[in-house]
Amino acid sequence: MQKISLVADASALVSLASVSLLSLVLNEFNVVVSDVVVRELKEMSTYADTHANAASEVLRNIDRIEVKKASNYHRLKTSRIDAGEASCLEIIESGEQDYLLTDDFRALGEIEKQIGERVVLSPIILKVMVISGIIDKRQALTKLDEMAEKRDWLGRPIYRYARKYFEDLK
Repeated sequence: MQKISLVADASALVSLASVSLLSLVLNEFNVVVSDVVVRELKEMSTYADTHANAASEVLRNIDRIEVKKASNYHRLKTSRIDAGEASCLEIIESGEQDYLLTDDFRALGEIEKQIGERVVLSPIILKVMVISGIIDKRQALTKLDEMAEKRDWLGRPIYRYARKYFEDLK
């Protein structure tokens, strides 16, 4: 079976790495990033916080991720879509990847306008792993809660939105 391919932005990769799920995701999905996202991760890794540690973890695994050059992404930037997300949009426009993976909830609506349902948040990846039998629902919800705490999502719309993904799972 062919793996689902994801064009991931820095926010989603940092979320997954922050809860020790990056390696599992890289095993189960073909992950692609833009050179712009790599630059964002390098910049993020220079700080002294949990996000920097997670960005460093992604960079330690960069050899397991396909890096593509984005050169025409500026046309896709908006007040809500930054350079990293715009570069991911440019890559997904090629049609070679299945989904754009982001955790930038603020940009989600604008990204959806451009690519429809081909945009997903990292909690959806957790749900896919539950459905595929890779992890169970309890593990996924534990990781989601841990992610929410580390990414400062508790009480925010992204967390409430993400919890709803799991309501229909047993």
